[in-house]
Amino acid sequence: MAKSTILIILFVVSFVVAGFVEAVQGWTDQFDSPSYVLHAFVIAVICFAWCKADVEERNFEMPTGSTILCAVLPMIGVPLHFYRTRVAKQAAIAVIKSVGVALVAILGYELGMRSGQFIAF
Repeated sequence: MAKSTILIILFVVSFVVAGFVEAVQGWTDQFDSPSYVLHAFVIAVICFAWCKADVEERNFEMPTGSTILCAVLPMIGVPLHFYRTRVAKQAAIAVIKSVGVALVAILGYELGMRSGQFIAF
């Protein structure tokens, strides 16, 4: 399995774990909770590593600033990375797939949250 695929799976799993931890600890909907801050850092690291892995797998020269932008602002950085490393049609398909991954991650967060609430009570 490709390193970039493993990082995408890790991205989704991190949302499941974050939802579970926040529910068990009772930190839901708190942007200053320790789990939220830690998860934001984990997402940044995963997005940074994914960007580097994607470029390495495609044997492409790293676009300037792509890794940092993917880590700091993934909602902007990832689509921009796609359009800088692929032709327009492939980039558009990749953006649609990334939206799907984001939706799966959000559903995973909710699943983790629900299972954590079930265990916590």
